[in-house]
Amino acid sequence: MPFLVLIIVALFAGVEFFQWIKGVVLPLPVYVLAGAFLAIASNYSKGLGLLIPQGMPPASPVQTVATVEEVAPPALNAENDADPSTP
Repeated sequence: MPFLVLIIVALFAGVEFFQWIKGVVLPLPVYVLAGAFLAIASNYSKGLGLLIPQGMPPASPVQTVATVEEVAPPALNAENDADPSTP
């Protein structure tokens, strides 16, 4: 019997608390800060280092130079022009 009374009192307190929470109106900055907190908390595993740029890495002392070889186009002759099946 005391357990039943405890359950009824707990349910009554829960309903009253829920109705009180529904009546609370928070200003807009609270919602903005709460959203920012949730965004940071949900991306915490990615690390905050990705959000804050650390600058450019130092240049390496060895610079590589890319070279491009010029390839001559294939010579056209009368045999290739006459037969379209050959490349």
